[in-house]
Parts: sequence; C-alpha cells; structure tokens
Amino acid sequence: MASMAEMERDQLRERTRAGLAAARDRGRMGGRRCTLTPGQIQIGRALVAAGDSMRQAAKKIGAESHVTLYRALRRTDKDKAAQATND
Repeated sequence: MASMAEMERDQLRERTRAGLAAARDRGRMGGRRCTLTPGQIQIGRALVAAGDSMRQAAKKIGAESHVTLYRALRRTDKDKAAQATND
C-alpha cells in the first residue's frame, strides 16, 4: 500500500514539474504580480538617485512600503542584466 502511495506521489510531482516547465516555456511566471507600474519604478529609481531615502521615495510614488520598492528595483536590475547577457 505504501509503495502505491509513493508511486502516485512521484507521478504527481513529475506532472507538476512538467506543467510548470511548459508554462515557463510559454512565458508564464508564477507568483504575485508587481504592485508598482514600470513608471512608478522609474520615478522611484530617479528619486533615490537624486538623494531621497528609499522610504521617502516609496512614500512619494505610493508604494505599500520601502521593501516593495527595493524588490521592484532589484527585479528590474536582474531583468536588465539578463537581457544584456542574451544580446
């Protein structure tokens, strides 16, 4: 009985991984959507570059918290770096 359950669990794991890989190939990514628009991220980056603290910049653009802005900036930096390596 235990071996049947283990086999079923393995099959479920394989199907899940295959589905996630297929979705990734179609350009779909999991997770929550970003709450900041690209325009807000750009303004936030400019504010920080101009000398505002991350908290001040986040408050000015209407972000939920400074952590939201940190994550958005980090994600866009990673995206730019990935595009540069692919070009």
